[in-house]
Amino acid sequence: VTLDHSRPGATVVTNERGQQTVFRHTVTAAGYRLLEVRGPGCADCGETNVRYDYDRDGRLTGTTTLDANGQPLAATEAVLDQLGRTLRLTRVFYRNGKRVSSHWQRRFEYVGASPRPALIGRPSVIPGKEHLTLVRYADSGAAAGMPIEVTERGFAPSPDAAGFVTIARTMSYRYNAYGQPTLADGPLPNAARGAGPANSDITLTEYDPKTKLPVRTTLPGNMRTEVLERDAALRPTIVRTNDGTLVRTTTVRYDWRGQPQEVRAVHGSGATALTQVTGYRFDLGGRLTAMIRPDGSTLAPSAAESAALADTSVTESAEGAALPAALRAGRVETDSLNRPVAWV
Repeated sequence: VTLDHSRPGATVVTNERGQQTVFRHTVTAAGYRLLEVRGPGCADCGETNVRYDYDRDGRLTGTTTLDANGQPLAATEAVLDQLGRTLRLTRVFYRNGKRVSSHWQRRFEYVGASPRPALIGRPSVIPGKEHLTLVRYADSGAAAGMPIEVTERGFAPSPDAAGFVTIARTMSYRYNAYGQPTLADGPLPNAARGAGPANSDITLTEYDPKTKLPVRTTLPGNMRTEVLERDAALRPTIVRTNDGTLVRTTTVRYDWRGQPQEVRAVHGSGATALTQVTGYRFDLGGRLTAMIRPDGSTLAPSAAESAALADTSVTESAEGAALPAALRAGRVETDSLNRPVAWV
């Protein structure tokens, strides 16, 4: 993939097939502002054949999907208030480049100057009705701004006769002194006495007092997940899950990059325990080269990479984000202004 910055206001990206994609931009006091992307794209180009519209204050107000000739196909338009908060989102459709229909998708209401919506409305499945999401936030402490109650109200077709019925559900949340979630409750009613994960749809999370990392999560049905050990980098190395019937203990051994070299899962305990060991091999660049299955068979690099995509512990970086193709490249070439021009 190569990048050409020679044209003012445009960057031309040529992919591995020799196809070109043009990124048009402008420069404002706030920095670069993307205006339009036209072309077939590349592995890291993001969405293409799209145009962006802004208001006089530089706030994004519209995203338009284009055909190969640059004619609009559909657009999402935003109405903003004086504080830049979104009030309404509308979906617009075009035919032969002309606007033919529009449908509102979301509307938002706020309390005071808060940037967080207190009400989110969208069209209901029942024509002419509206689905509402009402949110209450914590107003003080470390959890300030975090939701403490979320209520949804809407409509559903009546199961017994023509017409519709109203439906509603509420979730509530609690946090500790550090703003970490400790309890999620709902949407079902709790038991009359001693409500907890064993008899109600309540989820509890406990944290290590020193590291502030989760050590135990108890789900409805009393299913527990416990982090028994962490390494020096605070990565979990031994995790135990218990659903009341089956206990599973997973031990992970990492390499110096934080990539798993071995994942050992023990199902049950004692003489009846079943142990499965999966191994991973990486090259010097950190790319997956082989996956060793519990039966001892080894997957070829291409097959191993495909299988590992289903396991985020293998494909994710230490920060939890999947590594982009640019970082998997062997070398990045730059021009005199230190801008990337090729990934090889």
